[in-house]
Amino acid sequence: MPIKDLLTIMETLADYASLVKDTETLTEYVRHALGRTICQLYKNQDGSISVITVDPKVEQMVAESTQQTPGGITVAVEPEKLQRLFAKLNELVELMNSEGQQPILLSSPNVRLAFRKLTEAQFPQLVVLSYNEIVPGVELYSKGVLKIGNED
Repeated sequence: MPIKDLLTIMETLADYASLVKDTETLTEYVRHALGRTICQLYKNQDGSISVITVDPKVEQMVAESTQQTPGGITVAVEPEKLQRLFAKLNELVELMNSEGQQPILLSSPNVRLAFRKLTEAQFPQLVVLSYNEIVPGVELYSKGVLKIGNED
């Protein structure tokens, strides 16, 4: 994430620092404020952004598996579910890579950080964005839906 827009970063921190002490939450506010910059980074030539969307059931599973600790958030998904989730995510990441696209996972804002923490070791090249970071006028193109279970 580029930090060239220091004015926006500093203004956002000034707006929220008195209300929020958690650095990870502050970072999410800054990411939201930098939506235009983030979108510019990942736009295709036609101005759209290709993404992997997340099934609401998967978002709920991740949200329920997330805990706030003094060291930040931790995500503990059942190993069997995590294995199935990663297998499906690997398929979708490989599809985007084969098409020369940056793999981007798009999730709800409340679980964006949890998905990043969950996937960063296994999928370091995966960008995890939230709907809050997508500015109006940017068209999204879903390359697939991340889901697990019988509905695959």
